[in-house]
Amino acid sequence: MAQQVCAMGVNKIVLADTIGVATPDRVYELCSMMRREFPNVDFALHLHDTRGTGLANTMAGLMAGITAFETSIAGLGGCPFAPGAAGNTATEDTVNMMKDMQIETGINLEQLLSVVKLVSQKVDAPVNSHMAKAKLYECLQ
Repeated sequence: MAQQVCAMGVNKIVLADTIGVATPDRVYELCSMMRREFPNVDFALHLHDTRGTGLANTMAGLMAGITAFETSIAGLGGCPFAPGAAGNTATEDTVNMMKDMQIETGINLEQLLSVVKLVSQKVDAPVNSHMAKAKLYECLQ
């Protein structure tokens, strides 16, 4: 499929684990192979945290050279094909991991956590963020 869309001029592709069953070794292997096979394509990852591997898979993608990740505030979201599954990998968990690794994201974590707090109070949906569950946004005030 990547060969077909690249032949049409596509130069950006998002690799997705929409039901959250990927493992870090498979993410690393796939991302490495795709970057090798399609060196002129910018790749991004869209990962879910169904089995608690969202951050580990993000790290595997990062180690394979991926630098763009689709995430969501408070881990909101889900997949209609995986009822009851956790949502997307949380933006604040991803940013916090990157910050601890001294990788610049351009995102102010403290401001992001204030948004997470607001969202977690306003939405009628499960909040799947590790930082929100631990209420780490309260530690920053």
